[in-house]
Amino acid sequence: MSPESVGFGIYVKLLDDAASQGTLATRAWLERYPRGIAWLYATFELEGQVYNGGFHQYFWNTGGALLDIAVTGYEHFDCPRHVQLARRAARIAGRELDASRSDEFSDVRGFLQAFHDSEVASTLLPIDTEWYALDDAENADERRDAAIRREPTLYARDRRD
Repeated sequence: MSPESVGFGIYVKLLDDAASQGTLATRAWLERYPRGIAWLYATFELEGQVYNGGFHQYFWNTGGALLDIAVTGYEHFDCPRHVQLARRAARIAGRELDASRSDEFSDVRGFLQAFHDSEVASTLLPIDTEWYALDDAENADERRDAAIRREPTLYARDRRD
């Protein structure tokens, strides 16, 4: 996630917009934007979570709520290895994590212990390692920016598909 990237600049503006409205970026919130913007947001959000704490953290924190949008984005950005790894991670997370458990705790300590226990038992780490190596083989920042330049109307605020 390069701060020089056009796509990253758009993502930061989306975060500002969400914060100014006091909301989190949900599927309903993203529907007010063109699909290209939703792809940018969902892919950057996935990458931020994965780079911060791996796929386990992504699925624990989000339940994979925007994964389908991220995968569609990676397909549009011509990032097939990102698509493959995200789908593999989703299959594993679907077996390992019950996202609803994260809402069952009345205190932070219980929540953090459940997160830790789940992370220790997770088999997502090898996929994280593969994901971290993708920057050299399939640079998503460069490909996102190329997609924006190739089809700018997909990212224009006045167009909704």
